[in-house]
Amino acid sequence: MLACELIARYLRDAGVTVQFGLLGEGNIAVATALDELGVRFVGARREDAALGMADGWSRRTGTVGLASVTHGPGFTNAITSLTEAARHRTPLVLLTGLTARSSLHNSQRFPHEQATALTGAGWREIRGLPWLAEDIGAAFAGAVTEARPYVLGLDAALLYDVVDALLLDGTLPESLPRHTLAARPVLPGDDAVRAAVDLLAAARTPVVLAGRGAAGPGAAEALQSLAAHLDAPLATTLLGKGLFAKADNHVGICGGFATARGADVIGAADLVLAVGASLNPWTATELLDGSTIVHVDADPGAIGRWRRPDLAVVGDAQLTAEALLAGLRERGVAAATRAPLPPFDPAAESRSSARGRGAPFEVSDVALALREHFPADAVFASDTGQATADMVTYLEIAGPDRFIYPIHAGSIGLGLGTAIGASLASPDQWTVHFTGDGSLMMALQELATVAEQRPRLLIVVLDDEGYGAEVQYTGGRGIPTRLARVPHPDLGDLARAFGLDYHPVATLDDLAVVGTVTSGSGGPALVHVPIHPESASRFFRDYSAVGKVASWDGGE
Repeated sequence: MLACELIARYLRDAGVTVQFGLLGEGNIAVATALDELGVRFVGARREDAALGMADGWSRRTGTVGLASVTHGPGFTNAITSLTEAARHRTPLVLLTGLTARSSLHNSQRFPHEQATALTGAGWREIRGLPWLAEDIGAAFAGAVTEARPYVLGLDAALLYDVVDALLLDGTLPESLPRHTLAARPVLPGDDAVRAAVDLLAAARTPVVLAGRGAAGPGAAEALQSLAAHLDAPLATTLLGKGLFAKADNHVGICGGFATARGADVIGAADLVLAVGASLNPWTATELLDGSTIVHVDADPGAIGRWRRPDLAVVGDAQLTAEALLAGLRERGVAAATRAPLPPFDPAAESRSSARGRGAPFEVSDVALALREHFPADAVFASDTGQATADMVTYLEIAGPDRFIYPIHAGSIGLGLGTAIGASLASPDQWTVHFTGDGSLMMALQELATVAEQRPRLLIVVLDDEGYGAEVQYTGGRGIPTRLARVPHPDLGDLARAFGLDYHPVATLDDLAVVGTVTSGSGGPALVHVPIHPESASRFFRDYSAVGKVASWDGGE
């Protein structure tokens, strides 16, 4: 048996069922051996998309995804997507070839380990044949226990060595041992719980804010029970979107992506109970100024990283919520009388008054119109950028596991890869990918992957004929916007060339096609929605374009 074949066996034993990659001499032998073992190969057209697909797969399934690239430029092409996955803390493994140590003048020679460290991902190099199982197992274990991607480096010189003798003498196992890795929930301290109960009992207009750290089993239900006892509205961070989608007292995202209604409610809070939320600058905007902050997190290092709370409670989200509710009930604390929540008013959210409701549209009107057509069980997998921001604000998502939003690296163009991976992870459900025209042009080649794989993927292109964020940045500073306006080929011709159904939108009523497509069993399709070049999403208008929030730097 060759080393490449045994490596493939170990990868399969580690739980890999799909591999995403782009092939070169440093990885094609392992990829082929994996394919022969029944591990499906999904070929990307660029390495950043291959890693994005593994990222989307992992976010959707909760399992460790596998991406595979060759050495040198194959690896460097994946660095932005690797940075995105590391900042999101996605557990995945990137198998990368390494040029042979003896090949000193190889043009693809590159300092892979040093570059990996800059992204925030972990590194493990296969040290030689006797350590194949140990090093592969360590990479997968590290991805899970450290909640981040691991790069697994493989020297090309090892690929075709014979390993039979090492298997016969027991140096290498026939299969990779599997280990169950589980963390014990952190119990909150009694003193901290009592102090939090004191603050909650005194609050008149509390709000319960949950982040991705509260997405574990049972946590959302426990927080809803606590909020009901307090008669408190529920809100989420950006990455907690969908936790409380069905709750009547849910007011949406807190911070830059808040609705006008949510901003009013959260801004009036005298206390914010933040659970599993990092309180980074995108969440802890001026909406929280003047509120008492009680910050709950199982990781003590997460508390106070961005904003110093009035009270810190180190504990598991569910256990802490249950303890707080028990404490309030034990003391006979009832909710303060407060006015009913204002209803969601689309007219108050729309910004169409200046230019009317015809095409090209205001991005807010598109998002608000899509609320009645976006399928409740669909996976929301959006690119970032000005054109898509209102979709994040206004569309309802059934749960955080259905919200795929690669925002952490601050780069447009990553969304299509992650959307493909998410859609292949959920073959019986539709994935809706929102993207701008500029973002799509950066990843256009991956439409070939869509055509080849035929996932249930609906691509909605919000076309403002340029780079919308740059139009806002330059226009807001009195700089001519002409360089940010970039023409593109006819999207209908492009869609049909790649074998996708094409649906142009001329009126807001035409957006019903989103519901029509996603209620059927057809193949991938592209919906083209013209957006006014001057249209600004709520977030870019109120926060990013005016410099209140400069960049995203992770968090919950």
